[in-house]
Amino acid sequence: MKDRKYFPIVQDNRGLTLIELIIAMAISSIVIGMVILIIAAGSRNFNIAQNEVDIQMEAQTVVNQMEDTIIEAYWIEQKSISVDVAAYIIYAGQENSNSAIFYDKSQQMLYFVDGLSTLQIRDLSLSSYTKASNLMASDVTAFSLNTDSSALVANQETQLQITLANSSSKFTVDRTIAFRNQAAPALVPTPTPVPGGI
Repeated sequence: MKDRKYFPIVQDNRGLTLIELIIAMAISSIVIGMVILIIAAGSRNFNIAQNEVDIQMEAQTVVNQMEDTIIEAYWIEQKSISVDVAAYIIYAGQENSNSAIFYDKSQQMLYFVDGLSTLQIRDLSLSSYTKASNLMASDVTAFSLNTDSSALVANQETQLQITLANSSSKFTVDRTIAFRNQAAPALVPTPTPVPGGI
């Protein structure tokens, strides 16, 4: 039998000194602070990106809805309702199939009403159509729809521009929309268009 060697176990009961503990806490605080800063920056960037996506989607939805209506138009007319409100009348050529877009610049709201008769168009007032159900978009900082008669007749198209903005993002869509219908039918009144938008 071999002799077994026994090694003595050295016990070190010193533990951590106060200085070592303070250094460990300082390093931990720095690491935790950096992690919190990284998470906060990521969250802020996510919120900014989400706002941009939301405003772009809203602008695109509004433009698509307007394009679907305008493409069927024979004529577009602008009427001033008040100092800050303009109505863009979209004549579709059939009774009760006309539409109106109201832009309230002071409130930054865009309203859309369809199924209007020629009689309803003659008596347009903003209070009749500014219901929540007619609200198309909010935070609209700029809106214009070209109603210049020479451009409408010569090119059979109109220019639409809309800008939406919220606290952190701004998005503008500028689109040319060609009319599908080429000749104005008898139901369309002969309007006197006002060029440009508000």
